[in-house]
Amino acid sequence: LYSMFHNAQQAYDAEVDYEESLKRHNRDITRLSKRHIYLLHRCGSQIPALPKGLLEHWKELGSLLESKDQTRYRRCFTGGLEEFLEAQFLQYFLEHNAILPWSNFESIPVTVTPYDYLMGLAD
Repeated sequence: LYSMFHNAQQAYDAEVDYEESLKRHNRDITRLSKRHIYLLHRCGSQIPALPKGLLEHWKELGSLLESKDQTRYRRCFTGGLEEFLEAQFLQYFLEHNAILPWSNFESIPVTVTPYDYLMGLAD
């Protein structure tokens, strides 16, 4: 009986650690995306590039989610995704005076749903 509970505890701890690593990347993505948005608001005519490390966090998050069900862990990274989309929309709008097409988000390793797209646009 003890070994059964011990195994359940280990499985639970592994799950919590996994979610925490996703949330850590989400916080970093959110922070860097917000920083980029603030820079874009103050940029004038010279539009800055994406902050260093932002795409690397997406790659790491994608590698963590590679063999997992994204819908199960979506709440762990939705906030960062929304801020990232907002930053991308704003940058594209400043450069092209148009709305960024959905197809431009195929480069990030998570699925961008219509809800995510609209929430990033509405932000």
